[in-house]
Amino acid sequence: MFKLCLSLILLSFSVSAHSDEGLNLAQLHKLGQGKMQYLFWDLYQAELFASHRNVDQSDTKALRLTYLKSISKNDLLEATQDQWQRLGITSNQTDVWLAELDKIWPNVSSGNQLTLLVNPQGVSAFYFASHATHSVKAMGSIKDVDFGPAFLSIWLSPKTSEPKLRQQLLGSQPQ
Repeated sequence: MFKLCLSLILLSFSVSAHSDEGLNLAQLHKLGQGKMQYLFWDLYQAELFASHRNVDQSDTKALRLTYLKSISKNDLLEATQDQWQRLGITSNQTDVWLAELDKIWPNVSSGNQLTLLVNPQGVSAFYFASHATHSVKAMGSIKDVDFGPAFLSIWLSPKTSEPKLRQQLLGSQPQ
């Protein structure tokens, strides 16, 4: 009975609970969260985690996006490319990264979660959680140490297209 209750509690935490796939956000500090909106659509809820209470001092960072709308993989890739171009991150390397993301990312539905975990060695691993199954699955990783900072800059750069969301993620502005 105890094991059954414990299992139900762990399932209720979804992605933040430990998984056999290597994602354990419970060991990190949640710095902040906010909602991404476009026109009148709520696109996703974003949460930022780090090994220290300051993202700049952290050796481990995680960004979890809980989707509030179904979005195709192609639209996610296009939005990523657009944001990198907007931030001035344009190189042959971004084309390589987008090709790798094309192999890793799925189409997402409302309630699905994608989490990026950047470890102390700079490896960026993506995890997917299905709202329907409450399971966490490792999707793939990118070993290029420049990828994690470039990807996170979409949300965390002072030049981000969403400064209010940036402030919320960094914990310096209420939701």
